[in-house]
Amino acid sequence: MQKKQMDRKKHLIAYLADWASWQAEDLDVKKVSHINYSFALIKDGRVSVDHLEKLDRLKILKERNKDLKIVLSIGGWGADGFSDAALTQDSRSLFTKTAIDIVTEYDFDGLDLDWEYPCRDFAGIKARPEDKANYTHLVRSLRAGLDELSDKTKRPYLLTMAAGAAEIFVGDLELDLLSLLFDYVSIMTYDFHTGSDTVGHHTNLYCFEHDQSISVQKSVEAFSRAGLPTEKIVIGAAFYGRGWSGFDRDLHPIGQKGQGDLSYPYEKIKIAIKEKSLVRYWDQAACAPYLLNDDIFVGYDDPESLRHKVAYVLKEDLAGIMFWEWSKDVDNELLDAIYKAYQGQ
Repeated sequence: MQKKQMDRKKHLIAYLADWASWQAEDLDVKKVSHINYSFALIKDGRVSVDHLEKLDRLKILKERNKDLKIVLSIGGWGADGFSDAALTQDSRSLFTKTAIDIVTEYDFDGLDLDWEYPCRDFAGIKARPEDKANYTHLVRSLRAGLDELSDKTKRPYLLTMAAGAAEIFVGDLELDLLSLLFDYVSIMTYDFHTGSDTVGHHTNLYCFEHDQSISVQKSVEAFSRAGLPTEKIVIGAAFYGRGWSGFDRDLHPIGQKGQGDLSYPYEKIKIAIKEKSLVRYWDQAACAPYLLNDDIFVGYDDPESLRHKVAYVLKEDLAGIMFWEWSKDVDNELLDAIYKAYQGQ
């Protein structure tokens, strides 16, 4: 009984993209604790949802699960504007005010910051060395704004962030200070080798003998050492695969050079396995599945790997699991695997 009570407290967080194809009736919202609705953007220093088209459907989701928390995610890959918004007290105040106004207008349960990434000009976004300290200032401003709103509405509001999994990102954050401001931090423990010409697992729980560079476990340990309490750490699961081609099939593909950036929604992965165009293998050391044929390697998550991730969350007493992105798991097979594992099934 005690274990089941602990399991129910663990977060099961779904990222849901506004641009994806989904209907509110198709989402099994009773099995998730939170939805991170993606993505608000920054326009002229202001948080904007003008481009989002499905906001009216969120009320339906709330009606079907009264305990569901719907959080607005701001940013995403290639989303610019954060460095400027965090730069000065005035810019932080404008960002905060417009974000709080949106939370109030659309009845969100909080905000999730997805700045990819402070101090890094990846995807062509603006970055400054000052981003490290300025990000903390921005988060502090948002925390104060949400707390002020909470005093008015008499309800709590969440403030969370999505963080890059690689250890280089840990040094770009004042995690000891941020841990006091965020309710939890979701580590994006996927896309481990995306953009690289080196073949590797996509979202492996542990390291593999041919690749000791990154894993869920290594990411969690790095964030914990930097001052983020484990009870505020959420790990990520991938509802899609990443693939490479062009490697030597006579050798194990991991660690070889190849052409990457192949992407496979989980539904496409299931079809490939059924049609035997790709063969599934299991990496016992990494606790990760992968697909292989004569010219393609695909790393991904499946029900077996997700059960291992849930076991890891429970063993380390982490905050929970989030996944990107719900519409890629049409029949909820992956969601069911996480949910049932939480229940001890």
